[in-house]
Amino acid sequence: MNNMVITTGHDEVIARLQEFRVEFGLEMVTHLTEAFISDSRLRLERLSAKMLAGDAAGLVYEAHGLKGSCHNMGARRLGELCALVEEYGRSGALARARIPASELAQGLIRVTKYLETELERELQVK
Repeated sequence: MNNMVITTGHDEVIARLQEFRVEFGLEMVTHLTEAFISDSRLRLERLSAKMLAGDAAGLVYEAHGLKGSCHNMGARRLGELCALVEEYGRSGALARARIPASELAQGLIRVTKYLETELERELQVK
């Protein structure tokens, strides 16, 4: 992820991965990226299920966990959306959580697809 041209709007994520690469190396970046992709997909599925079930406490739990993952990876805007979903869950306003949850899902799809593409490119160069 050292020769990437930043044109996707994911500048903070890329900057974070570049920091990780300098500090920990490509192998760790690969591991962190794969873990984020896997974990975020799973958490998003569970978040959606909790919302559909009307489980406010479960929604808060999943949104909070996903928020931490997003912030750790530099996906600040996605973390902000998680915080909003978490806030609506805490207040019991699950219907209001649908819009930020939808934006979160779309953003995670874009970020994970981008990360998968970049990871594949890096591994081919290696």
